[in-house]
Amino acid sequence: MRVGGALQSVPREADIVVGAPVAVSLAGEAKWSDTVGLGDLAQLRAATAAVPGTREGTRLALFSRGGFTDELRAVAERERILLLAADDLVATGP
Repeated sequence: MRVGGALQSVPREADIVVGAPVAVSLAGEAKWSDTVGLGDLAQLRAATAAVPGTREGTRLALFSRGGFTDELRAVAERERILLLAADDLVATGP
């Protein structure tokens, strides 16, 4: 199992891959400087398709400090794509 780091596939890469190489359960990409939108989701889908072990049940996740577009939020809700903002990842107290 490989968690974290970038699993490269030509010509794109997925930043986060969980469960490779037998069966990938989650693949994600982190964008720390931009608002994430549908183009970023398309890039993640292309990168994920090239990773051995991905299947129809592989969950997609996008991480962003800059937030998400409304269009992406709508698609993510319909397709069960995880959207995680910086506040979701940082503990803010006991």
